[in-house]
Amino acid sequence: MKTITFVLAMLVAAWTHAAVLSVFVWDAPPGGDATMIETAMAAKAIHEKLGVSVSVLVDEVGRASYLINFESWEAQGKFQDSLDENEAWQAFQASLAEDPSAQLIEVFRVSMLTN
Repeated sequence: MKTITFVLAMLVAAWTHAAVLSVFVWDAPPGGDATMIETAMAAKAIHEKLGVSVSVLVDEVGRASYLINFESWEAQGKFQDSLDENEAWQAFQASLAEDPSAQLIEVFRVSMLTN
């Protein structure tokens, strides 16, 4: 029983101190790859001004993966809260509502356990 309790305590400690990666996978309509990438780069500029690290990757079938790195789950939550108050992000979102450049097909978050 002590071993199980110890292992669970270590997993909880690792989880709370883990870095977090949020991944958003986008797919553009036919011929829309360039617009999708331009849109991703515009979002990246806004997000990086808010203090996060962003990567944009394109796979072999043309889907874009938009990755945001956070130091912790707490940092991820604070970032999400800051988006609600960010005028640049709100304007960006409004422009996409009128003319989306791609379709969001998947969202997931992973913990990156570090030493």
